[in-house]
Amino acid sequence: MILYQNSLMVLDYSPATDILTVDWPNAPLYLLPEIKYALQMLVENVKNYDIKFLLIDAGKTITNHELMDSPEYKEMVTQFSLDLNTTRLKKSARIISLDNSREEKTQELTRNLTQTIQFNYQFQSFTSREEAINWLMLNNI
Repeated sequence: MILYQNSLMVLDYSPATDILTVDWPNAPLYLLPEIKYALQMLVENVKNYDIKFLLIDAGKTITNHELMDSPEYKEMVTQFSLDLNTTRLKKSARIISLDNSREEKTQELTRNLTQTIQFNYQFQSFTSREEAINWLMLNNI
């Protein structure tokens, strides 16, 4: 069931598994306000539907150095993480990007976040959708 959709992302929710799936967007820096808004909608839907499991698919996302190296992007990802912390989310799984440069930047940002934020939910990265879903559903059926 589609909960939200714009030109950058689609929030697809499965009530049967309580998993909200989103493909992480490829976007230039000038679309950052639209990305921020879409992430706010994601958090609002997690709250409104009391979603417990989030699957972020970054598998097809490629590096946009201008975006990922910007302080605004880091601030946006930090705010997104803090906002998710205010929900009842239990687990967030992320399918890693096949772009090694992007993945290195993402891992560095994640390390920095985990040093400053005490997360209320578990999160883990995976190489496949099947692994991610299996982990999300582990001990939750």
